[in-house]
Amino acid sequence: MTAPDTAALVPGARVVGPVAVAVGAEALAWLLAAWPGTLSPAWYGVPRLLAAVHLLTLGTLALSITGFGWQLVPVVTAAPPPRGWSALARGVNLTLMVGVGTLCAGFLVPVPGGLAAVGGTAVGAALLVRAGAVAWAVGTAQGRPDVRAWLLSAEVCLLLGLGVGGLLLAGRMGHPVPVLGSPVQGIGWHVALLLFGWVGGWIGGLSTVLLPMFTVSPVPHRAAVTLAGLLWFGGLALGSVGGWLLGAAVLVGALLWSLSRRVARHAPIGLVAVVPGLLALLAVGALARTVDRVTLVAVGLVLFALPVLRGVALRIGPFLVWSHHLAPHIQRAPPVRSLVPAGPARLAAALSVVGGLGVVA
Repeated sequence: MTAPDTAALVPGARVVGPVAVAVGAEALAWLLAAWPGTLSPAWYGVPRLLAAVHLLTLGTLALSITGFGWQLVPVVTAAPPPRGWSALARGVNLTLMVGVGTLCAGFLVPVPGGLAAVGGTAVGAALLVRAGAVAWAVGTAQGRPDVRAWLLSAEVCLLLGLGVGGLLLAGRMGHPVPVLGSPVQGIGWHVALLLFGWVGGWIGGLSTVLLPMFTVSPVPHRAAVTLAGLLWFGGLALGSVGGWLLGAAVLVGALLWSLSRRVARHAPIGLVAVVPGLLALLAVGALARTVDRVTLVAVGLVLFALPVLRGVALRIGPFLVWSHHLAPHIQRAPPVRSLVPAGPARLAAALSVVGGLGVVA
């Protein structure tokens, strides 16, 4: 692999900043989750649990998707970053990081005036601006219509999920919100749209590009990726667990077929977490009608989204470091194992899966 085209790169700080905060947010989230009483059976409304969950979803998943996305959108669209992309990234990153911190502080330390509402508004504004920029860049690009459709559908789920989240926050502040029915029903829609619609949509769509790229494997068939997207997002829109599960099965099958063509003899760095995470996605659908919502969210979050994100990050992160800092001096990309210690990386991925199993259990 030759040195990357520098015209396709965004400034490294636009990626590193939110990803570094995401790493810290996850550590803080698990400390809060481990605090006695946080994971109580009486989960509804527990402040530390609210803060921990939002640190994992917004502080870890959203910041990671946003940070890596500033660079991955130009990769997927095969076009240089649009004009003003870097300045937009700087503003969105700062607003989102401050908003997540303020929102979680508001859950933990209620103050007059609604600190959580201020943080939630900042988070919503940052993600709305980002969604508009991403949708424009992806929607006006050429090529890979199957992947672009996944990302555009994911952004629609983000907008809907933010709307439901705003209504839930209003209800928590004492305002009547009859449109949601019960708060638990509202939480169900909020989780489905953001965790499985937005986060899952980005993971699913990008995995069809990134995983074959990482492993030098054949790209999944476009028809399979398109069918998976139709079933995935159609199932979410209709509230059909069966439809969504069928879409997940098609996606996972296509990805595993692709990976099996190349990695039968060895597991590249990161795949130790990615493959179990993809299989856990099928468990989410299989358990949907037999377990409570909290367990279902735990399975989706700690066994699917976080391990897959960590596995992909172990491949993207070192490559971006090389692209920004070493490429001008080294004309060919070195193997990933020379950029990140394989032993600690695989240990981190394995602990992610084992720890997730423990949380769910």
